[in-house]
Amino acid sequence: MSDKRTVLVADDHADIRTLVSEYLNAGNFHVLTACNGEEALAIFHRSSPDLMILDLNMPGCDGAAVCRQVRENSAIPIIVLSARTEDLDKILLLELGADVVELPTIRIEPPADREEFSRLVTDVHTYDWVVFTSPNGVERFFEAFFAAYEDARSFGKPRIAAIGPATARKIAEYRFATDLLPEKFVAEGLVEAFKKEHIESQTILWVKAEETRDVLYDELMDQGAIVDRCIAYRNVPESEDPTGAVERLAKDGADVITFTSGSTVESFFALGIPWPEGCKAASIGPVTSGKLREKNQEPVIEASESDIPGLVRAIVAHFGGQSGE
Repeated sequence: MSDKRTVLVADDHADIRTLVSEYLNAGNFHVLTACNGEEALAIFHRSSPDLMILDLNMPGCDGAAVCRQVRENSAIPIIVLSARTEDLDKILLLELGADVVELPTIRIEPPADREEFSRLVTDVHTYDWVVFTSPNGVERFFEAFFAAYEDARSFGKPRIAAIGPATARKIAEYRFATDLLPEKFVAEGLVEAFKKEHIESQTILWVKAEETRDVLYDELMDQGAIVDRCIAYRNVPESEDPTGAVERLAKDGADVITFTSGSTVESFFALGIPWPEGCKAASIGPVTSGKLREKNQEPVIEASESDIPGLVRAIVAHFGGQSGE
């Protein structure tokens, strides 16, 4: 009998499967591969591998669904391949026993005025500061920036501010450093952080969603800065049910529904789904909590740090505390 450990690699990209397999074969592992979630589950049940390397973003039965089914009867180690922090936080909840269902209430679309967005991006080097208030804004800004410029030095010398760690991490993916990060990861926290920077007469490019609150614009202008709004994307209500979650929620209910922005609150309630009996609302922070209260839904759980990891910690702490009562 072979002493080789068996590793199952599941990824819908053939080049990634090949690359990972080559490294594992060189390390004397026996490698099995799957190109989708259904095939991965079939191989798992047939071959009982010692380890899974799993891509979360496979079409159809995705990595999270595979992880959920595997965890029903196995403690096999699972290595997750994902560039998205929120995917990893989702897996953490799965590992802790949660049944996580994604219900997209909004989708991201390009700005209405793409020409103005492109112009502001190409003029970035003329500003003293660039402010990012979401990872989505960072991604869309740098996609446009590198479409216009081949050299990152064309960015110039603006300092960079981020509303929170998730946004700063996204900035770091493009090899840029964040110069200013507030203590509280909301617009009001960023306003307070700028008070120490003496920004009177300085120019600021604020990269934002179309629907973002104007508190940052108003307060920075009050501090004497000259602020341009750079609308990088729009949050559009999701009119379909791409994951089947609306049907499942209506049928089975839920213990917790999480909200990560004011727009997700607005879009969820626009779906007209009755609030499930006994279900708790979990909010990413005070602004989102305020939107929930406007809908007469009190948030039972609120993250102390307004980002996805903070929300995950708040949920875990809430139910951990309940179990110890």
